[in-house]
Amino acid sequence: ADTTRSASPTRPQHIAAIGAAMASADKRVETIAGARHYFEPEVGAKDAPDVDRCMDVVVPWIQERCA
Repeated sequence: ADTTRSASPTRPQHIAAIGAAMASADKRVETIAGARHYFEPEVGAKDAPDVDRCMDVVVPWIQERCA
């Protein structure tokens, strides 16, 4: 049986709704092109490159605010 899962892209209207629902005035919405839902790696993969790409956005954002 094929155990691979395809990426589940978030629809633009969902991204807009999530951004609008965030209460913070200091917010930023980023899209990680091609990332799987929840940044999960492919089944059996030893690394999660989508997580790394996400952290490349999140970590600097936090550092700018908490330094």
